[in-house]
Amino acid sequence: MVELKVSNDVVIYFSDNTPYIVDTRINEEYEIDNPKLLSDLFAYISGHQIEQSERQVLVDGGVLVPNERPELLKNFGNDFLDIFHRGCTDVLNHIQVLSAVEYADLYLESCVREPGDVPPPRAKSISLKDTRTVNLPEFRHSVLEAVSLFDVLDRRKTVREFFPHQATLEQLSDLLFCSFGYFHKHKNGEAEQYEPFKRRTSPSGGCLQSVEAYVCVFNVEGLDNGIYWYDAENHALKFVENEISYDELSAMLVSQFFGNDCSFGVFLAANLERFTWKYKTTRAYRVVSMEIGHFSQTAQLVGTAMGLNTWITGAFNDAKIEQTLHLHDERSIPLFFLAFGKGKYDRMHSLMKKRLERLKANGQG
Repeated sequence: MVELKVSNDVVIYFSDNTPYIVDTRINEEYEIDNPKLLSDLFAYISGHQIEQSERQVLVDGGVLVPNERPELLKNFGNDFLDIFHRGCTDVLNHIQVLSAVEYADLYLESCVREPGDVPPPRAKSISLKDTRTVNLPEFRHSVLEAVSLFDVLDRRKTVREFFPHQATLEQLSDLLFCSFGYFHKHKNGEAEQYEPFKRRTSPSGGCLQSVEAYVCVFNVEGLDNGIYWYDAENHALKFVENEISYDELSAMLVSQFFGNDCSFGVFLAANLERFTWKYKTTRAYRVVSMEIGHFSQTAQLVGTAMGLNTWITGAFNDAKIEQTLHLHDERSIPLFFLAFGKGKYDRMHSLMKKRLERLKANGQG
């Protein structure tokens, strides 16, 4: 009899007291409707014999595999990451190779919706503290027309030490509009082509525009400090929460202090309720993460073009940020933070340099 082991690709979880098994190698999930299978599996793991029929069920389900079967490479050294990676891989392999006409028909068929079946409004997932609204100044075309793309790419650099600097309301307005606003609405006939969707300056999966910008104002002329949601529809800021200190920001960013003294910051959140309206597979998580990256890059380039310095991070305390931004029930999740202001054009904070020099002096650097 072939010696068997439990597959490394199998995950068992419970939902509403019902057990499920996921085979991450082939991206299939099954409900375990016979609880005896679980007791048989645990008995087998403990070295007890089980009936051949039950053994075969576990083999057929991919739970038990031959001892000599090679396991997939563990790329990350972290079980959760390996499971996530495999769970996002090859999820579309069921789609056959099609001709251009066949694919076009299949795609159009997938886009057919029942009347009234539209993505949830972007504002639905936003929880505001009160009705305060700040209408932002109109975008100034001259800001970006005055610089070349080469100059912007040449100057863009992540800094880690900001100086106290008051940004203007016009700078904040221009950056938000160019990065997260409906930049193309001035083009005749363009809006009608995309309805009920709208375009921004970064690519968005399915044109769903699932990225939301929450602005943390620290030092902007003519604007009260606080946290706001950027309402692209009206090019306005909606008040979300009272101001936070740089110390509180650092605590949210797992003690990173490189955002101290920034003029303003932007938390980027993914509106999962809107995104999953169309995309139902695990692959969607990859796409929405890349979308956040697109918007981050655009915002950094716009900020650089305006003469601002930038710092970015994806390392933070999710729970603290969700509480501060009033993100509930995982309808939206924070994924990235960007800081803008005037800073030292250097890769390392002066404090880090001093600590590094101390380590070197002690023979540890």
